Amino acid sequence: MKQPLWTRDFILITVINFFVFFIFYLLLTMLPLYADHALHASAPQIGLVLTLFFVGAIAVRPFAGKWVTRYSQKTLLLLSSFVYLLAALMYPVATHITALLILRVVHGVSFGVLTTVMGTVAAEILPVNRRGEGFSYFSLAMGIGMVFGPYLALTLANHSAYMETFLLSIGLSVILLPIAFMIRIPIIERNLVPKMSTKFNWKEIIDPRTVKLVIPIFLLALAYSGITTYLPLFAAEMKLVTAASYFFLVYASAMLLFRPFTGKWSDLYGAKVIIVPSMVLFAIGLVVLFSAHASWSLILSGAIIGLGFGSITPIFQAQLIDSVEREKSGMANSLFFNSMDMGMAIGAFALGILASEWGYRNVYVTGFFLVVASLIMYILLNKKRRNNDLQEVDWKNR
Repeated sequence: MKQPLWTRDFILITVINFFVFFIFYLLLTMLPLYADHALHASAPQIGLVLTLFFVGAIAVRPFAGKWVTRYSQKTLLLLSSFVYLLAALMYPVATHITALLILRVVHGVSFGVLTTVMGTVAAEILPVNRRGEGFSYFSLAMGIGMVFGPYLALTLANHSAYMETFLLSIGLSVILLPIAFMIRIPIIERNLVPKMSTKFNWKEIIDPRTVKLVIPIFLLALAYSGITTYLPLFAAEMKLVTAASYFFLVYASAMLLFRPFTGKWSDLYGAKVIIVPSMVLFAIGLVVLFSAHASWSLILSGAIIGLGFGSITPIFQAQLIDSVEREKSGMANSLFFNSMDMGMAIGAFALGILASEWGYRNVYVTGFFLVVASLIMYILLNKKRRNNDLQEVDWKNR
């Protein structure tokens, strides 16, 4: 009998996921404008507003991955939601760039813990044999936040409505707490969890079995960072600014339309059946993008990349969780988000240097080769993989 997917608790954790990422993208888009116009920050300081958030998130996630299997996930969910709210409350009074930078680190730390806990809770709630489909819907909430957060932020910023943006982020953060309180989370038997070692052990942070997935994810994020960071500048260089806005709209539409199906197909036919063609589509989309000289080709590349990269991430997250034991699911989630965030952060910086020397078009030529390298590495490192059948049995029997 097919196990239900849309349970009460899965709906609640998906709603939390939407609000967390909506707030994240709302502030991510608006804060550089706020720092520039209201705080008169320099360009390097504006860059730090974004970078320090990721530094906080990346630094805490390895520890968060251990905490979620050793302590109450409900308590961690409530505490991280509370700190996320406290950080939001501080934005209206962070009227100096130094205060804002410190606040971004704190907000990043709470985001790092919260995203790790959310992904782990979702994995606990979802039926094992429908996890690919479930994570596609779960990450769809993040995708919707990625579309509407920046749109609303730019709309408000055009009216210099910075305080209204902060109040909105506070209001949405308040909603997180009662929803988190209502979620019922399955309890992991503590005798299944190894005792915490007093000595540092890399295997508690990076399981060797996950490397074959983490490296391809990192390379894909490197390639995608060039799109999120430099596409508007690339489009402006070609006088295709209007087409760039349609690029993101078409990208989001393709992602939102096909992601539920790719998750279901992954559960039925295996992750490779989705990941390999999606990587190929991502590479083709980058070829169309770096070859673009007209609006139609720029928009077409958005649709192809939306089908490609937009389908990959939830399948990788589900496969990464399936590659380890249940008590290590928190570590797997932290590795997934850290490989994505590190790829985005390093890529934005490194590709920026490349763009300053050889132009924005070569950012996407480089992205194409990164995707090809990721595809080759994924195929070579996972050629003996059989959809994690043994690991799924391990989850079911616990």
